[in-house]
Amino acid sequence: MNKATGVSAWTRISTIFSAYRGAPGVFPDFPDAASALDEISPPDVRTAPHRASAAFGLRERTVGAPAALFARKGSHNNAAHERTAPIGGWLEIVQSLKGFGVRGQIAGINHYINRATETLQIADYAKSRPWTSPLDLLQCADQSCAYALAKYLSLRLLGFHAHRLRLVWMRSRGGQQHAVLTVTLSGKTLVLDSRSDVVLSDAAFAETPPYVSLNPARFCLHWHPSEPGGAKAALGRLERRLAENSDTIH
Repeated sequence: MNKATGVSAWTRISTIFSAYRGAPGVFPDFPDAASALDEISPPDVRTAPHRASAAFGLRERTVGAPAALFARKGSHNNAAHERTAPIGGWLEIVQSLKGFGVRGQIAGINHYINRATETLQIADYAKSRPWTSPLDLLQCADQSCAYALAKYLSLRLLGFHAHRLRLVWMRSRGGQQHAVLTVTLSGKTLVLDSRSDVVLSDAAFAETPPYVSLNPARFCLHWHPSEPGGAKAALGRLERRLAENSDTIH
């Protein structure tokens, strides 16, 4: 029972799997998408994947560890110690999802974080970790970085191995920057997007390929196999992105 609201965890968690999909037009980018969860046979998510999948059909190069590559431009030390009511409610939901299977946990977290009012607070709670320092520089106007980070931390608390998860940045239609969380399962890449309650396949992003991704151990550049310049061109894209965001560095 949540003492602040008087609502049981099960009553609150039942809304995660409700038929409600939001008002028309809430998620316009993937109107007919089928859930990629139907295509996987969940392995033991506590272990690292046996081999890395070629996510989004792209090539990639690991540049290094995020914490070593990017110096923190601000302090998030206090956030790690603040167990506020919204943070407590989120942790209660995560704990309740432990009774579901892998598919239910992924779908539940994607749905819950997409609609949670405390998503930004959850992301701030996670930013005390040194590996999140690139988020200070790779900010997105649609706040999708916060959604991706909140989903990452939620799945980690559910026991998902860090090597199965990545925060991924892409340039969406119209040239806007957008971030998602990917989960590697059964050799496939699942995408948890703040614009969709459906867990998507990486094939849904053929027109908006990512250019960079990270988890605690790896900061990676991405490029299409046919692209002239390969890794060098990918590095150039990252440099331009950081230059675009230079006025947000604090």
